[in-house]
Amino acid sequence: MTDASAPSPRLPALFEFYIGGSTAPSLYVRFREGRLLYERASAGGYSGVVVEAAPAAGAWEAFWKTVERIGVWDWEPEYVAAHGCRDVTYWHLHLVAGDRRVRSRGANAYPDGSGVEFSKPFREFAAAVERLLGISHRS
Repeated sequence: MTDASAPSPRLPALFEFYIGGSTAPSLYVRFREGRLLYERASAGGYSGVVVEAAPAAGAWEAFWKTVERIGVWDWEPEYVAAHGCRDVTYWHLHLVAGDRRVRSRGANAYPDGSGVEFSKPFREFAAAVERLLGISHRS
């Protein structure tokens, strides 16, 4: 039985997030037709195994609070490391909710970061996505 007075979660109009590289684990998340789907692989690319997540309203609310707090809506369109590296971690995010939208991507570079390590805001965003999916946080 559901509580009719409980607020429905604010769902995105569009949500797509990918992070991975040639040697690192990858995660591909997408929100399609009201369903939150994700796929993980051990060494970049795609596994072909798509899992559906069913976040509770509270999980969506926590996700949106993190998005607001770390300023995701203000992320630049592209972040690229100033120096080359053989092991590149690529990521992209496309998120639309109401009249807000962001499309951002990077290659060994992250919002508010300096160097190839994940920046604090990016780590927090990735952790928020994983909590939304109900999967363990990457180290």
